[in-house]
Amino acid sequence: MEESVKTEKSRWRSKKVWVGLIAIIIIVIAAVSAYMVTYRPPVEETIKIGCPIDLTGPYALLGSKMMAGATLAEEHINAKGGVLGKNLTLVFGDTESGKVEKGVAVVERMITKDKVVGIVGHFLSSVLIADMEVSHKYGIPTIGTSTMALGVLQKGYYDVFRYALNTSYSNERLIDFMMEYLPPRGLLKYGLVVPSTETGKDMAKFIPERIKAAGKGAEVINIDILEVVTTDFYPTLTKCKTLGVQVIFTGFGGAAEYALVTQARDLDYPVVFLCQVPDWQFAEAKKVVGDWMNLRVIDVVRFVPGIPVSPLNIPFTEGYRKKYGEDPAYCAAEIYDGITIMCEAIKRAGTTDGPSIAKALHEGKFDGVCGSGMYFLPSGQIVKEIYVIQWQQNFKPVVLYPSQWKTGEFIPPPV
Repeated sequence: MEESVKTEKSRWRSKKVWVGLIAIIIIVIAAVSAYMVTYRPPVEETIKIGCPIDLTGPYALLGSKMMAGATLAEEHINAKGGVLGKNLTLVFGDTESGKVEKGVAVVERMITKDKVVGIVGHFLSSVLIADMEVSHKYGIPTIGTSTMALGVLQKGYYDVFRYALNTSYSNERLIDFMMEYLPPRGLLKYGLVVPSTETGKDMAKFIPERIKAAGKGAEVINIDILEVVTTDFYPTLTKCKTLGVQVIFTGFGGAAEYALVTQARDLDYPVVFLCQVPDWQFAEAKKVVGDWMNLRVIDVVRFVPGIPVSPLNIPFTEGYRKKYGEDPAYCAAEIYDGITIMCEAIKRAGTTDGPSIAKALHEGKFDGVCGSGMYFLPSGQIVKEIYVIQWQQNFKPVVLYPSQWKTGEFIPPPV
C-alpha cells in the first residue's frame, strides 16, 4: 500500500513537471509570436544618394567643385524638410579621374553597403558607362551630371539619365557660333587637341565633318588625341603653330586645359581656343593663366551664374558665393540640379523604389538653376539651354548665344 502511494506521488510530481514545461513553452511561443508580429526591420533614418566624383588625379579640381555644389544641394534640401520626411545624406566616392575599375567598386559599395537609392554625379563618361552597368543591375536610377559622350545613353537603359548635353549638341552650338563670327575675320585653319576619352573621340570625329559641311572655307588641318594625364602640350602647340593653326578646339578640362593655354602664351602663339569643357568659370583659371586668356577663350557652357534663366539661378549663385567665396561653375550647378531633380522624383514617386523613381524622372518636368521646365527625353537625355560665352576684359564672361540671353557683343581676339 505504502509503495503504491509513493508511486502515485511520483507520477503526480512528473505530471506537474510536464505541465510546467508545457506552460513555459506556451509562454515562450506566445512571446516570440508577439515579437514577430510587432517587430519591423530597422528603417533608414535618412535617404541616401551616392555621388561618384573625381577627388584625386587630373580632374580633382572639377571634383572639388562638384562636391561643393552637391553639399550645397544637401543643405538646401534638408533646410526645406528633406525627402519624404527624412533628411538627405550624400555618400561621396572617389573615381580617381577616369579609373574605371575604381568607379565600379565605388558604385557597388554605395548600393550594397551604403544602401543609396539613387546615383548622381560623374564627370568622365567612360567611368559612367562602366558604373551604370552596376546601378542598372540593382535597379538604382542614375543621373550623369557632367558626362557628354554619345555612348552614355546608347544602351537605352530606362533608369539611366544624362543632365549634361551630349557632345554633338554642344559642339554643334559652338560651331554654329564659330561659322558666323570667325571665318569672316580670316580665321579658317583649325586644329583639335582632345583627350583620349569617349568625349574626346566624339569631338575628333564630329567637328571636322561639321566644319566641312558648313562650307565657309574653314578646315581642320591637325588633330591630336592625347592621354588624359597630359600636362606637356609644348610639342603639340609647336606643331600647330608651324602648321598655321589659328583656332584650337579642345576637350581637356581643369589643370590640363589651363596648361594648354598657358603654354600657348609661353610660346607667344596667338591662337584662339574654343573650349568644350568650360573650366574657365573656375577662379583658378584667372590665377594660373592671367589676362592673356581674355578674348582668346570662347566657351560652350551649360550654366551661367547670375542670369535669371530660372527663379533658382540667382539664389543658388548668391548662396554659393556666400558659402565658398567664388562664383559657381557649371559642374557645381549641374550636380546641384541633378540631386535636386532626383529628390523631387523621389517625392513624386512617394517611395524609394528604383523603378518608381525612374518613372517619375521620365514623366515629369523639373526646375533647376540651369533652367525651368526641363524634362528628359525617352532616351534619358535632358532638354535644356546651352550658351556660348567669350571671356572679355577683366575676366568678364559675355554671353553671345542664344540671342535671348545675350549680354554683350563679340570682340575679335588679337592675332
